[in-house]
Amino acid sequence: MKKIEFIGRHGLSSLYVENSLEAVLACSENPQIDGSEIDIRMTADGTLVNMHNGSLNSITTSAKGKIIDTPFSELKNLQFHTPMIDKAIQLFRTLPYKEAYPFFFNAYLQTRKMSAPIATFEDILINFKPNKTLVVEAKVNKDEYSERKQRYYEDALVDMLKIYQFQKRQIVLEGYNLEAMYRIKEKLPSLTVGGLYSKNQTKHLMETVSVGFDFVSCEYPLIDEQLLEALFKHNMSLYSWDDKEPLQHYRFLEKILNDYNNVVGNEIPLGIINDFPVEAKTYLMSKVR
Repeated sequence: MKKIEFIGRHGLSSLYVENSLEAVLACSENPQIDGSEIDIRMTADGTLVNMHNGSLNSITTSAKGKIIDTPFSELKNLQFHTPMIDKAIQLFRTLPYKEAYPFFFNAYLQTRKMSAPIATFEDILINFKPNKTLVVEAKVNKDEYSERKQRYYEDALVDMLKIYQFQKRQIVLEGYNLEAMYRIKEKLPSLTVGGLYSKNQTKHLMETVSVGFDFVSCEYPLIDEQLLEALFKHNMSLYSWDDKEPLQHYRFLEKILNDYNNVVGNEIPLGIINDFPVEAKTYLMSKVR
């Protein structure tokens, strides 16, 4: 098969609490998985932690407020779970193929009962294998962080990456805040940095391809011939991800890989970020020509 990386979204979140240290390290230890995607936020006292949602109300029953307003000394004693709305969406979106592919539905059903403590970015860097890919989403969104806090976050992230010698690791950094990504890239020119896009956030997608970033990370329906041609022209990589639609993601990429089999995975390196990376690999290896 072509050079394609299979990355666990929020760690191996099909078996463990998403973004928990256990979920991330499961990707690090599994030889069939090439890496893990994580989401790094900042606490009130400047600690970098791994958590997708910024609101405590949705991820723990023991506290309210926001991660950015809460010190790590309080967060470290709490147990966190997948947000209730996400649990419902996971089950709803996999229900139509429950009979043919029961693993997806059953895995989501099981993990919805789990909880785990919060993991720090430093915990992950200490324990994650340096030869595995670590896709770091910088959760430094403008609607949550003031300009001052954005700069503080960026400095804290840069410092942590330097301390743990990012040059000797397979770390890639992505984010929706393109200005923050530019600034971090200027401070760490050898760091692999890219823009992040969802179906609801597509502004500047094509512009990003020609402004010095190393890759584009986008929700899978955004991948089309125009984007692939631009990535090829500018020698960039592609990361593809889904929002709790694992099988739909596989089938879409099956078509992309077969339609553009001389480009994607060869000239355009591809990383597939999915809740079920092992199943994605097994499925696509059997379907792609």
